[in-house]
Amino acid sequence: MTPQPNHDVSRLYGGEAICLLLPSGKIDMLQMLLRLYVPAALVMAIAVVALNKTFEYTFSDSFAAQARETSRGEMQLIAEALNSAPSSGREDRMQSVRALTATPISLVPAASLKLDRDQENQLRHHQIVVAMPDCTKFTVPDCTKYLLLADGKTVLQARQLAEPRALRMLSYIGWPMLALTMLLPLLTWVRVLWRDLVVLTNAARKFGSGELTQRAVVGKRSHVRQLALQWNSMAERVQRMVNYERELLHAVSHELRTPISRIGFGLALLRKESELESNGHRIDSIAADLRELDELVNELLTLGSLQHAASNRPRVSVSVRELIYDAVESFAEEMQRDHIECELDLDPTIQVVQVEPRLTARMLMNLVKNAMKYGHGRMRISTRAAEHGTWTIVVDDDGPGIPQSERLNVFEPFYRLDQSRTRETGGFGLGLSIVKTVVEAQGGIVSIDTSPLGGARLILSMPK
Repeated sequence: MTPQPNHDVSRLYGGEAICLLLPSGKIDMLQMLLRLYVPAALVMAIAVVALNKTFEYTFSDSFAAQARETSRGEMQLIAEALNSAPSSGREDRMQSVRALTATPISLVPAASLKLDRDQENQLRHHQIVVAMPDCTKFTVPDCTKYLLLADGKTVLQARQLAEPRALRMLSYIGWPMLALTMLLPLLTWVRVLWRDLVVLTNAARKFGSGELTQRAVVGKRSHVRQLALQWNSMAERVQRMVNYERELLHAVSHELRTPISRIGFGLALLRKESELESNGHRIDSIAADLRELDELVNELLTLGSLQHAASNRPRVSVSVRELIYDAVESFAEEMQRDHIECELDLDPTIQVVQVEPRLTARMLMNLVKNAMKYGHGRMRISTRAAEHGTWTIVVDDDGPGIPQSERLNVFEPFYRLDQSRTRETGGFGLGLSIVKTVVEAQGGIVSIDTSPLGGARLILSMPK
């Protein structure tokens, strides 16, 4: 029967969005660089802190003794000058001394100092006390020296600068420069490694999409050269096995055509010469088996040609309505004879798409035939516009459906469900395999779900 379009049917399925993830090479390379650089920088920082602490613990006493000896004469002269001055004139004497020395000096109360017990004992005996701060760099640190004056309450405080301000700033800049110096060669190494990894990734992607001649070509000094050589060797073996299977399938299918034709010709002659009605039934049975075998050969040849060069076929602009109508019209007589109702729900926003017309028509015919074979008299074909420049075909039937555990297996060649292994509905298990091959060759995906009609729902999403 002729399918009747129905635009009032509500949307029966949720649009399955296809997320096209475009890898960002620069971002991925930066992530790889950070994963290498950050741990290395942390290890270096920990090592610097540990070495500084070791440096401080090992040499702090030596620095203190050296500072005490080098400043002994200057500190005692300043103390004698201050001790000889009266209390009221001590501040004026301090100003005079400051003009004669480059060492920052000041007077502080003894009670305000925070010294340990040994330093307090040294201070009471009028010895020079050297206070060393925590070391934070690989240089002689600043230190502060104390000497108790004759009144026993006032302390002369002198600070010794270990290095000039310019050298101090240079040391602060040195550590970032060291980190940057470590980053630059690491960046160069990662960039070269990432370039070769991109070559391997692209080769694997093209090989997986059907370009079996694709190989990974890297330089002789590449860090992944051995990996690339092993991958190329594997690809070569896979290509040989696939080509052998294709050639075998093609040769066997063609070789079967000659005996099939001869048997068909012999059956035609036998039917003309036979006069018994019982022989006529046997001949019809043999002829049915022969047609089934001939159909199998056609399916094998179709599958072999699709696997060989399906992705390289040119695409043209095709009317969606005409494409689906032609596929349904091919089975108009069978639908009318078996009282099958086919309902169309075509999205008016989808008029023209870019597809390979012959393969897509064959795919749609397989879907219609599958719904007729396993349905109970009702089927529906719907189209919808989806996201990311894709469109979707949905074919529903009211048959027994496909169990969840079998929905991946039915796309394998020659795989059939147990309940379908009869001459009336069995088929060869190649129909959905051809559908999957055609859809994937055009950059689409196919999936199976449960239909609102009660049977199976086949969802095909393809680029426009």
